[in-house]
Amino acid sequence: MALNTYKLQNSRKAIAATGYASQVPEKGVDELYAFMAIALDSKIIHMHKLLTKENSPAEAQKDYVQQVITEALAYFTKL
Repeated sequence: MALNTYKLQNSRKAIAATGYASQVPEKGVDELYAFMAIALDSKIIHMHKLLTKENSPAEAQKDYVQQVITEALAYFTKL
């Protein structure tokens, strides 16, 4: 997803996240999680799994966004 995002935006960098903000029992998703990736020049340079304990989909999404920002800042600060 991050690789396609940077291509669509004609950029050298992109951050993308995807996952579950609500349970999907029929798919065996009982624990909420997401993954984030940072792409740079057609390569994934960082990936991270996100977990949330929030129960509502809206709150889980907000939590994921905060985690993505925190993780991306931590990653870029180390460079």
